[in-house]
Amino acid sequence: MSFSIITVALDAADTLPATLESILAQDFEAVQTILVDGTSTDATPEVIARYKDAVDVVAEVFDAGIFYAMNAALAHATGDYVLFMNAGDRFLAEDTLSAVWARRIGDPDIIYGDHLYAAGGRTTLTRAGDMAELAATLKEGRLSPAWQSAIPAHQATFTRTRLLQAKGYDTLFEICADHAFLFDAFASGASFHYVDEPVAIYAGGGLSARRNLRCRLEFAALYRRFSDHPARVDRYFFPEETPPAFPLTTPAMGAVIAGLLDAPGTVRPTDRDKAGPQSAAPDGASRNGSGQDGSSQDGSWCAGAGFTLLTPRGSRAKALTLAGETPFGEQTITLRTAGEEIASRRLPRGAFAVTLPLSALLPPGTAVQVETRHGAVLDEAGGRYASLRLERAAFEPFTALPAPPLPFGETVFSSTRQPDSAALLAFGWADLEATHVWSLVKSAEIAFTASGPAREIVVVAHPNPVLPGGQTLTLALNGEPLATAPLSGRTDLRAKVGPHWNAAGENRLTLTVSALAEPPSDPRSLGLALERMIVTPASAAPAPAAPATGAAASPMEEAR
Repeated sequence: MSFSIITVALDAADTLPATLESILAQDFEAVQTILVDGTSTDATPEVIARYKDAVDVVAEVFDAGIFYAMNAALAHATGDYVLFMNAGDRFLAEDTLSAVWARRIGDPDIIYGDHLYAAGGRTTLTRAGDMAELAATLKEGRLSPAWQSAIPAHQATFTRTRLLQAKGYDTLFEICADHAFLFDAFASGASFHYVDEPVAIYAGGGLSARRNLRCRLEFAALYRRFSDHPARVDRYFFPEETPPAFPLTTPAMGAVIAGLLDAPGTVRPTDRDKAGPQSAAPDGASRNGSGQDGSSQDGSWCAGAGFTLLTPRGSRAKALTLAGETPFGEQTITLRTAGEEIASRRLPRGAFAVTLPLSALLPPGTAVQVETRHGAVLDEAGGRYASLRLERAAFEPFTALPAPPLPFGETVFSSTRQPDSAALLAFGWADLEATHVWSLVKSAEIAFTASGPAREIVVVAHPNPVLPGGQTLTLALNGEPLATAPLSGRTDLRAKVGPHWNAAGENRLTLTVSALAEPPSDPRSLGLALERMIVTPASAAPAPAAPATGAAASPMEEAR
């Protein structure tokens, strides 16, 4: 196991020697030292010349920014883990690397510890926080100085070299590209391990301290990427002033791609709305919804025809949360994708905050049209028609739990006979009942790991009897359609799994019905009633027809 320690210097003749001495004094044997000069104009080249024989690599790069130079230096790194100890910073002790390595657990992608911050004649110990908790707090927008100081410093962070070489630092950020890398790596699934060990003394007074406004702008833009509450992020960095015109949404929430109006003015009722109250958009309201959550002073007016959202990157979306105000009276919003309705909800007059479950999981980057039904003229001179004021739009990601093993043979979806079958219901299902389980969306999923190669799968289901025209059931395995049949009474739908079956890993079975309906005295929209599933191994004969339950009544009638 080995470390690459990289020092990037620019006009640092006074501080560079202490940094290099702390690196060269480490008692850990496998350490590669790399020294990079960003074309200094002071005595830094002379200092570098004195240490030339003591370090492994000496290089010079054109200084287009500290993180540009750090990316260029990564090309020379050959150690398993890399750490940047820039000029002015230094290791706390000679055995720091040995202590960190001795206390690591497993084989994490990123190992990090604490640091001491030295500025203004004072040195303060700064503890690093748990990365999962830091990311969760950011997602909720609950920022604070204590939260921000707990983000691991790059001087105390050891990153798997090939990971950092593959991703690099985002040079769009001059100040906080190291934070951008950490949160992006965490969101991408990198493993983190905290070592309760002070690693470095971090010299304050650098670029971030000297450029306050630039620092706040960068950190706000970065943290918004990973937060579901950008308005809270904006207020944290700009508490007493109007925040910049950041977007309403973030990549973690999705994105508004059409349907927002600029520079709201006075809203006047149209002829059809004269019975309703007049309403005024707040003076100077920005398009970013950057006030306190729930405030009537922030948000963006939406075009009368509705607006379009894009589902976020990285995960499928299962629900959409909308918050804002409908000042023109009660209205209904309908969500569609590719022309198909996937959700609908009636909004009350006034402030609202609603979550709409989607009828199917939506892949990243799916365009969702939000259609509105009511509005008024916004800014009479411009003649624009608005429907509602949107403060927040956030898709809820679908987080898949580990898929349980599925044995060959019959699985009964019953709360009394086989309650453990509930673990297979990955998305879109109600609770198990005595003889079945209802789907609540058009495309519901079952997830499992296989016990080996399979030949055939049989699904036994009942239709929703409220739908007089019946339903159609489509069965798909790992995204590939297997079979389609009408649901008429108790139905056995058989399908050969073919090459789509993953014999050594996870499988996802999707059951899609053509329609949902609300039964009497039941507020739920229901799809099909799943009774059982039979999987036959590749070496076995086709499965026999599912045994009859002894009752011809539908699950809905049985439940009565």
